[in-house]
Amino acid sequence: MNLTTEKQYAYGKFVASFKKSMYPIQAIQSLSMVDDERSAAVHASMRLAVAQIAHASAKRERVTISSTLVDYVTELAEGFADRLMFDMCSFAKHAKRNTVSTDDVRLCARNNEAIMDALNAFERDNQTTAAADTDGI
Repeated sequence: MNLTTEKQYAYGKFVASFKKSMYPIQAIQSLSMVDDERSAAVHASMRLAVAQIAHASAKRERVTISSTLVDYVTELAEGFADRLMFDMCSFAKHAKRNTVSTDDVRLCARNNEAIMDALNAFERDNQTTAAADTDGI
């Protein structure tokens, strides 16, 4: 299995877990314990996403951005994601669970009203979608 196939497989498993709103701690830890080659690929993907968001914002606001800014924001986003994953895993372990749940996400976001509002809206939308999906069964 080459790097691209492994990355797609790991990402597919992660997305499948995400759609169920449950994350096995081992899956999250295995994704964060990647070798240098995969880590470089993840960094490149993150940088691309940050660059696309930055360029769209710059165009909308009619300003220019530097590649240094993209690098700084990428490092900030990666650090935030790492810390968020660590905190969620810690909350789940503290609760003696092997699975990170939406409750752990809420604990991480509890002090930010805007994020809590977004999480509530996301959960409402997904519950509506999940209910519609099961209606046909």
